[in-house]
Amino acid sequence: MHEGENLEEEFAERKRLYERHREELSKRQISNAENLDKSILTYSAAGLALSLGFLKDFIPIARAEVAWALYGSWIFFTFAILAVIFSY
Repeated sequence: MHEGENLEEEFAERKRLYERHREELSKRQISNAENLDKSILTYSAAGLALSLGFLKDFIPIARAEVAWALYGSWIFFTFAILAVIFSY
């Protein structure tokens, strides 16, 4: 074998390894994004359901001192849920 052939084979092998590594990283990035979306959807839906479900058990909304915070949390939970659904 000639020196040039060895260099070409080595370059081809390096390129193949690089492409395989890049493809694996891309798959991992997609998987991480999907898991993050699932987590956001799960926690937002749970937070919204719990706050709506147990609202009457703790204090009537008319007597709440910071009712705006509760309404704000409902808006943000809903926004997070809708953002994840639209991202699919």
